[in-house]
Amino acid sequence: EEEEEEDTEDGERGAPRLLYVYETVVTGFAAELSHSHARSLPHLYGFLWASPDELLRLHTTNSPRFLGLVPGEGLWKPSTPASDVVVGVVDTGVWPEHPSFRDNHFSSLPVNWRGSCDAGKGFSQANCNRKLVGARYFYKGYQATAGRINETDEYLSPRDSNGHGTHTASIAAGRHVYPASTLGYARGVASGMAPKARLAAYKVCWAAGCFDSDILAAFDS
Repeated sequence: EEEEEEDTEDGERGAPRLLYVYETVVTGFAAELSHSHARSLPHLYGFLWASPDELLRLHTTNSPRFLGLVPGEGLWKPSTPASDVVVGVVDTGVWPEHPSFRDNHFSSLPVNWRGSCDAGKGFSQANCNRKLVGARYFYKGYQATAGRINETDEYLSPRDSNGHGTHTASIAAGRHVYPASTLGYARGVASGMAPKARLAAYKVCWAAGCFDSDILAAFDS
């Protein structure tokens, strides 16, 4: 295990520590730096821009309009998306046993899918299937700022200990589930907006929130 870097008397941290290297969405990196190291960056050859790692909070919307998925005028056509579409959800992870993520009647994985399924606490590669085709988790930015993740209360894995990510994933790409009800009332069919699409869950949000560096790492993956 890596030893914790001790703060100096003026609040500066020790040697720089690389957290992520980004190559797909952007070209850059995330690192844990002291104030003096951060101030020296603009003097380096090739430097363009630097930003502090900010903590973001979860939000919820009850309308597909927020996502631009309104029938007849949204990003998707009224026809049901094909099953080779993979919807990525960047949130608190996923509870893979939820009936919205069963893979009955799904064909084999799309040939161009290059994602992966990360094992961790309470989550194995067997938890992925032909519906939930990918699951990953990112926490280096969180631990660099907020401290070590409390594994008594949270899963250091793609498994969702909050519920928000499972909720949003089922809204986006949950399959048809029957019977579904609210506390036993209004029994019927529950479905996400793209029930035939595949799903990839990227866990970046933990107890205190979600850091930019981990979100960008999920995008980059």
